[in-house]
Amino acid sequence: MRPDSQVFLPRFEMLCRSVLARAIWTHSEPLAVSEWACEQRFGIDLARSALAGGSFRPVDLPHAWGPVWSTRWFRLTGRVSEPAKAAATPPNRRLRVRFDPGTEGTVWDARNAPMRGLDENRDAFDLARICDDGTCIDVLIEAACNHPFGEQVFPWDSRERGERWQSASPGLVTRAELAVFDETVWRLHTRLLFATRLLAELDPKSARAQDLYASMRRAADAIDDTEVSGSAPAALELLDAGLERAPGGSSPRLICVAHAHIDTAWLWPIAETRRKTVRSWSNTLELMDLDPSLRFMCSQPQQYKWLEEDAPSLFERITDRVSAGQWEPVGSMWVEPDALVPSGESLIRQVFYGTRYFQSKFPDAPPQRIVFLPDTFGFPACLPSIMRACGMDTFITNKIHWNQANIFPHTSFRWRGLDGSEVLAHNTPGGDYNATMTPRETKKAADNIVGRDAAGLPGQSVALQPFGYGDGGGGPTAEMLERIRASHACEGLPQTELGSVHEFVEALHAEDDRAGGLPSWSGPIDLELHRGTLTSHQWLKRANAQSERGLRAAELLAYGKRHPPERAEDLQRDFDSAWERLLLNQFHDILPGSSIASVYDDARSDHAFVSEMIASIDARLAGGERCVLNASSGAQTGVVRVGTELAAVVAEAFAVSDIKPAILAPVVIEDGRVSNGLVSFSIDASGRIDHLQCAGGADLAADQPLNRLRLYRDRPMNWDAWDIDLDYERSIVWENSGRAEIETVTVSPLRVEIRALLRVGTSRCVQTFRLDAGSPLVEVMTEIDWQEHHRLLRTESSPAIASERVTVGTQFGHVSRPTHRNTGWDRYAFEFACHRWMDLSEPGRGLAVLADAIYGRSAHRNTMGLSLLRSPTHPDPTADRGINTLRYAYLPHLGDWTNAGVDHHAECFENPLRVIESQSKFAPVNIETSPGIRMEIAAYKQAADLSASRVLRIVETRGAHGCVTVRFAPHIALIRRVDALEKPISGHAEVRGPEFAFDVKPHEIVTLLAE
Repeated sequence: MRPDSQVFLPRFEMLCRSVLARAIWTHSEPLAVSEWACEQRFGIDLARSALAGGSFRPVDLPHAWGPVWSTRWFRLTGRVSEPAKAAATPPNRRLRVRFDPGTEGTVWDARNAPMRGLDENRDAFDLARICDDGTCIDVLIEAACNHPFGEQVFPWDSRERGERWQSASPGLVTRAELAVFDETVWRLHTRLLFATRLLAELDPKSARAQDLYASMRRAADAIDDTEVSGSAPAALELLDAGLERAPGGSSPRLICVAHAHIDTAWLWPIAETRRKTVRSWSNTLELMDLDPSLRFMCSQPQQYKWLEEDAPSLFERITDRVSAGQWEPVGSMWVEPDALVPSGESLIRQVFYGTRYFQSKFPDAPPQRIVFLPDTFGFPACLPSIMRACGMDTFITNKIHWNQANIFPHTSFRWRGLDGSEVLAHNTPGGDYNATMTPRETKKAADNIVGRDAAGLPGQSVALQPFGYGDGGGGPTAEMLERIRASHACEGLPQTELGSVHEFVEALHAEDDRAGGLPSWSGPIDLELHRGTLTSHQWLKRANAQSERGLRAAELLAYGKRHPPERAEDLQRDFDSAWERLLLNQFHDILPGSSIASVYDDARSDHAFVSEMIASIDARLAGGERCVLNASSGAQTGVVRVGTELAAVVAEAFAVSDIKPAILAPVVIEDGRVSNGLVSFSIDASGRIDHLQCAGGADLAADQPLNRLRLYRDRPMNWDAWDIDLDYERSIVWENSGRAEIETVTVSPLRVEIRALLRVGTSRCVQTFRLDAGSPLVEVMTEIDWQEHHRLLRTESSPAIASERVTVGTQFGHVSRPTHRNTGWDRYAFEFACHRWMDLSEPGRGLAVLADAIYGRSAHRNTMGLSLLRSPTHPDPTADRGINTLRYAYLPHLGDWTNAGVDHHAECFENPLRVIESQSKFAPVNIETSPGIRMEIAAYKQAADLSASRVLRIVETRGAHGCVTVRFAPHIALIRRVDALEKPISGHAEVRGPEFAFDVKPHEIVTLLAE
């Protein structure tokens, strides 16, 4: 027989719904509503003017309004009646205004400052905050015609909701009233509902469940449904007695910190994010006024900067709360970026600009030590190295709970980066950074710790639980705080407590000390979902890479030679503006391609801004004679266009130099085979490479053609723009095995190009195969008018090479991945992130596939694949449709990839030589290394303090120990080793003069400050 606690569980739910919920609000009185439409966001001044001019018009409720994304101002007016005052007289009762616009909104006070936000989870605010005399009500509310997730309707939403948000007027005002709020009844309702949900999680036969059920019965019996308010205090006391029973000493400690995850853009544009920030953060400040124990963790300096502009009074209140220790600006990065596509230098700049902002605005806050990326879609092997180089020691995420098949084995662990650096990492075990603190959520958090790495540790394990409505913002509510307090000393749940993120970090590091070192994980942390984001909106990934490289080259041009001090501030202001705009668009729902179309309209504009800023800086520095710019870290030989003619030139590393002719063997074409003495290739009638061979090597296309284009059906089970499913490989719908139009378009001693025209599905595609004199690369330039739907375009090559491992380029180095699928982990790594190059080698031969801003790769047996384009329809049905240009290349070689210099050629491929005009020639640094290592120049820039000092950042990319000597220009008098934030590092002595010699570790990031 089922226990009574199960049989009668619905009784308590009914009691909460039908009796208590209805008694929370009493004595309501309607308020008059009028409206005024406004095209401008944050138009409080316009609204005041419209009010003075009589532009507001009265409306009757219910009132539909729209269209979606429009703004409507509502005015609520009325007088507080004597009966209302009398009803609010007893203790724990107060007068509140209730207003539901059916959308999101912001309440503005009489001082034209935002007071609090309104959304689906909160529709009331205290009368005292808007009514000084306690009698007259007159308040303005700015309503935005979108819900927390924009205008999207999800499969689990009701039919009525779907129809409403597809209509011309989805906004719907259903309530505008003054009502009396009974706090005691509300607390009883919240706690009884909490107890009901806890009882559902417990073993019904356990003593704990039976005791709790008995207390709930006593509380329910004490409620008088004819006088709920009068009977509520006694019922609440009986219920609390049943809830308050301390958990056992081995129960995990769950530190709960309020949070409001606001995607900087996703299903809404950035302009709406700025209002979401105001709503969410004002809600939190209101809760802090009521409860000083509340702590709020909040990342993304970009959002703080917007708030300074949009609501300065709100920013001042936040500054006060930071000083008081209640508000925690954490996370270190400018936004919560995608981590797989940005360059290593961009990830450093995320931390550089983020920490600099926090330190300048909140000097009383603890120093930044945390990288907080709760929702980012995978993490590269370089990230711990970058964190340590920036002085960070703690990484917090939530996303690796999302793995499709394999359960990540750790909750808290040491994460080891490419250079051997370690940070403490924590994967929040609740699995949700938007938790509402129900018993199911807290119990889940405890269950995800117990039985894993925390089991067996001496003492009590600790975990972090962010809570508060999020993604679309909103933040914590009073109900969540009640649930946490009810959980604090409640057997059956972890030891739940309100706390701060810094308190958690200290406890985590103490746990690592107790354990003698938590378990470790080396290398990348892949996410077994959202692999399609490596390809979706490919144009944006190219624009991001172009902006990264453009800024790096512009900094070389600006700071590689001396400039008068008075130019420093102007130049740096422009660079800061460009970098901040670039970093913004690396947000984890912008750069991955998972946002709505309007977000990408903004992104195009932003990247145009960056390009114009780079062009402006370059123009200011231009003038003089023609020179060649080599932005690569090593010397480079290449074919450039000088005027209308092609020329072969050689250029020194990372420098602006004279155009020096290079004497190279010519490119010839005979019987369809193109050769330059280093490499030869030919194209078959389908546009595939049917011959590829380096000098002295084997024909790698002997078994089957390379550059096989394939079009796959691409309909993932979930998350259209995000995912590629494992079984896509079974659904080839087209490949380039038919006849293409082949023609030779360029024939010269310096360059031969063969063009293939073909139809890819319904899309027109042109591929141009190029071989330059002196180059070991066969380049493939693709232009395609992409008009597909739910298709994935890939190029795949299966060279005559056998290897169980493939070497894959990543930011600041490389990783090794299996080419087999022996384990579940291997099987679900069918698509992975790659930067620049990947190489398949066996003793004596190898093939590298290089690419410019193409990040989705695969390697299975001897087949290497690149994902070129996708065509999802949600959330942006126009993603990548139209003209797309892509570049990749094949590099056949003898020996292994290091002997062939694959990484050097890949960097040169991304940074081809440019002919520019310059007033001078210069090479700011010369770097010599011992054999076996390679130092890549990540940045050469002005020091952050705007002094005449220069900052050089170099990285060892081959994973070897060695010796390095850096020689700066002769005027450099002093060199210091600093961290990536340009702060001194203890234990490193200054070096007098322009030369600095040191030992380097594998994949080490080295930053030098030269004065």
